[in-house]
Amino acid sequence: MTDSAAVNVLERTLRGEQAEAVPAAPLYMSLFCEPIRRRKLAQVYREMAAGKAQITLCLDDEMEAHLEAWDRTWRVFDDPPDWMPCRWWVSVGTHDGSRVEIAEGSCVWHSADGSGSTDYEAPYDASATSSVDVWDREITISGDSDIDALVPLVSSESWMTDTAREMVARSQGRGGERFLLNGAMGTPVWGGYQVFGFAGLMRMGHEEPQVLGRLFERIMENRIAALRAMHASGLRGRCSAECLTGADSISETDFATLVWPYLRDMLTAAADIGMLTVFYF
Repeated sequence: MTDSAAVNVLERTLRGEQAEAVPAAPLYMSLFCEPIRRRKLAQVYREMAAGKAQITLCLDDEMEAHLEAWDRTWRVFDDPPDWMPCRWWVSVGTHDGSRVEIAEGSCVWHSADGSGSTDYEAPYDASATSSVDVWDREITISGDSDIDALVPLVSSESWMTDTAREMVARSQGRGGERFLLNGAMGTPVWGGYQVFGFAGLMRMGHEEPQVLGRLFERIMENRIAALRAMHASGLRGRCSAECLTGADSISETDFATLVWPYLRDMLTAAADIGMLTVFYF
């Protein structure tokens, strides 16, 4: 829907209003678009370099480069979806003073703090990212002290920075009238997978369900804190995904005791602060 009458058709639908069209909100667009986004970002960096072999970027340059790259990525669709992922948290230490080295066939970005580098013109290998499946981290917890160590509490204030507000504001200025900008967030159970891996999560559910429940509760506290920060930054929508909770993985009893209470409270918290959610299960 590219007609101007389709402005925020997804937002109106999620608010329960009558919209003139059925919105399109396909999931995992960031995964699908990542190879495209990287090529577009390299393109933007080359334009900023204007023939130079190396450039140093301030935070403002980096924000604009990433926003422009995502805009160009979204424009590859003849009929783009009605929502757009928004990078709502940016590290000043990583981006303010970052460096890009440009050569034939390569465009290498180096973080300002020296923590890493990426060649945005190299073939994209999804298996090198955090999307890699984790079987078992072989972590065992027995009490609250272990939970506290594994999942330190993070306040909403620690997420919120002027940089986050600025990034969302610029994103809204570019596409907020046409697209519902969203931040992604996993559920407490998905947070448990990130701690234990698949086998470890299944094992804890059978051997230590009460301990696992306390871990989920603590993860949920962090998720709600991040939700509040997302909303405070100016985002109105978010995508939340939950995996490993179907009947092929756990029982209905496990779902009722180990999944639903925390999922319910997290979705309720989002609704209470006015955050619109597309939930994928």
